[in-house]
Amino acid sequence: CFILPSNETTEDEKHWLPEFISSSKLGKYDTAAVSTDAAPCAVIGKDLLARNGSAIDAAIGVLLCMGVINPQSMGLGGGFFMLFYNKAQDTTHFIDAREVAPRKATENMFEGNATAAKIGPLSIAVPGELAGYVSVHDEFGKLPWEDLFPPTIKMCEEGITVNRHLARALRKYRGKILDREHIRNVFANPETGDVYKEGDVYKRLDLAKTLRIISEEKRSALYGQSNITDTFLTDLEKAGSIITRKDLESYIPELREPTKIKLRGNLTLYSPSLPGSGALLSLMLNVLDGYDEFMPNITYSRNETILALHRIIETFKFAYASRMHLEDSDSPETKELIKMLMSKDYADEVRGKIDDFQTHEPDYYGVNITVQDDHGTAHLSLIAPNGDAVSVTSTVNQYFGSLIMSPNTGILLNDEMDDFSSPNITNYFGVPPTGKNQIKPGKRPMSSMTPVIIVDGDKNVKLAVGGNGGTQITTSVAQVILRYLWLNETIKEAIDAPRFHHQLLPNYIEHEENFPQDILDDMKKKGHELKKLGENMLGIIMAVARDESGQIFANSDYRKGGEVDGF
Repeated sequence: CFILPSNETTEDEKHWLPEFISSSKLGKYDTAAVSTDAAPCAVIGKDLLARNGSAIDAAIGVLLCMGVINPQSMGLGGGFFMLFYNKAQDTTHFIDAREVAPRKATENMFEGNATAAKIGPLSIAVPGELAGYVSVHDEFGKLPWEDLFPPTIKMCEEGITVNRHLARALRKYRGKILDREHIRNVFANPETGDVYKEGDVYKRLDLAKTLRIISEEKRSALYGQSNITDTFLTDLEKAGSIITRKDLESYIPELREPTKIKLRGNLTLYSPSLPGSGALLSLMLNVLDGYDEFMPNITYSRNETILALHRIIETFKFAYASRMHLEDSDSPETKELIKMLMSKDYADEVRGKIDDFQTHEPDYYGVNITVQDDHGTAHLSLIAPNGDAVSVTSTVNQYFGSLIMSPNTGILLNDEMDDFSSPNITNYFGVPPTGKNQIKPGKRPMSSMTPVIIVDGDKNVKLAVGGNGGTQITTSVAQVILRYLWLNETIKEAIDAPRFHHQLLPNYIEHEENFPQDILDDMKKKGHELKKLGENMLGIIMAVARDESGQIFANSDYRKGGEVDGF
């Protein structure tokens, strides 16, 4: 749980406290650090920084690698949210390279066929990944563009070892992969006819060729008049996609103002504005910051601990109720709603509505609709020698995105159209969709991605953190921030700790298998329903933190088996 036991706690009562320490490495560095969910990618970032590369150079080099090591989660067929903190200028940039709906997309295109929004050619939104890389490198890169590619190209040509997380995703999607020729040709072992298993080695010669061309042609390779653009579009057309050359040529990453709130200790938290979930994270932390429980070196009784956990869950529920009203829009209504969600006054109002004695049905929180989920995401956090920092989350949405592979380029395409809300389509939980976030050509769907950078009063990055796990991202990031900043846990302790999640609908607490049963029993007494996740885990968090002495610490969540490195 979050709170330590009081001095009155007896030995018999101590068993309900979780004591879990994973095998993940807590990296300790003097100058720079990288945390990624894909080993062996962190060393690429470290090497680029050591060559006097910028934080952006290192981030792009690592992201290219991550797309090869964890293709189920991210890659050139997806999109990303990036926060970049420039210490010299004391400015934070939010780069939105999220996918957009194609020009031929319509609000009712999935009516009567909900599956088409999740799998297949119509589920593909216009990818933004490469366009985003080029945009930020043009603005903030130092090393030559072509220098960022050799390590990843070499992996593709010499062999990639299937890690535990990819093997698990391949098992889960085995039938769908084996039923589809182009993706089967990549992820099925020709010797066995079955999907690759952990420890198997396979090559991506098609993708290596594409990466080599991109290293020479930059954006025009996929978004211009290049031969590879023609090939890519032909593959999309043959698959049945409605994406056109004009969609690709007109795609522009957006440079937006990040959301910004003040936290105790003269800290400033930056997170993505719409269509990201920074406003929801800000609301969660503003609400919890108003409670006295969350302070370091304070002990609590068991009842006080349960109350603190209950208040966190209720805060999550109110935040997710607000999410239903958000979309990628510049309308006065949306701007006013964001302003309200970010305010301390609204946080006070939410605290006033939280009932310390019981939980409630969804309509109490102001909503009767649900949210879409997304699992195929990946995250990278880093701090550079000059004090700059990057926190970036990339995605193809569900594992393996649309399951459509461009056979001539090796690019796996997203299924981001499912992140929109389509009318008359009831989701998996039998709940109708929201009236917001509906499909419109050129529009970006809402996202749970929440990369975060926290800076202190001396312009030093205190924490660069983010994660993957769909709708669980925001609540997982909130729990790690709370533990690290307010409870004085190490960044590894904060990430290792058992986690829980509530997104209002479905109306139950999801919890990891190692969450203490005695605590869960007490939560039931307040009316909470519970769901154990089994082998599934809640969110995957990557973080780089700096302490008061200037020492840098990095941890990559044991839940996915990533890697940290630095110097």
